Amino acid sequence: MEKKIYIDGKEQGSIIFRRDGIYTIVEAEISAQEKLMRLYIQGNGKTCGLGIMEPRGKKAVLKRRYSKIELKKLPAEIESAVAVPFDKKPPPLEKTEKIIKPTPKRQEIKKENGKNMWITENGNLFLVTEDGKFLAIPADLRKEVPGIRLKYYKNRQYMLFRY
Repeated sequence: MEKKIYIDGKEQGSIIFRRDGIYTIVEAEISAQEKLMRLYIQGNGKTCGLGIMEPRGKKAVLKRRYSKIELKKLPAEIESAVAVPFDKKPPPLEKTEKIIKPTPKRQEIKKENGKNMWITENGNLFLVTEDGKFLAIPADLRKEVPGIRLKYYKNRQYMLFRY
């Protein structure tokens, strides 16, 4: 994956993330600046500093190797990469709209003797009783599978799970 690095809102270089065996290598390069530059990546509502870029002639570079555990400290989705002078703070992360996951619409089917049962748009059935909670997923199995409990509701076959 490659992203552009911005300094004061202008594109000045690039950062590359690549796999190397069990590690992820991060390589960044920008044109040389008057001061030492610190590289930040931003995404998923957080800003992470990767380190100070090393001057090399007319360029400044940064190369880091991250293990899987170290990589989890970085944002999962990188929205931007910025370089700022080492003695300044990174620009604030632009507020993005919150992603709202739609809840499945459910239609109440029955309510009797302490039992609540509903169905979602995709056809899953949920049942809550005093004995526990059950999930029934629509199935169209050609033959019976050992260990899978099958039930029928309104002439449709469902796999039944307790959770």
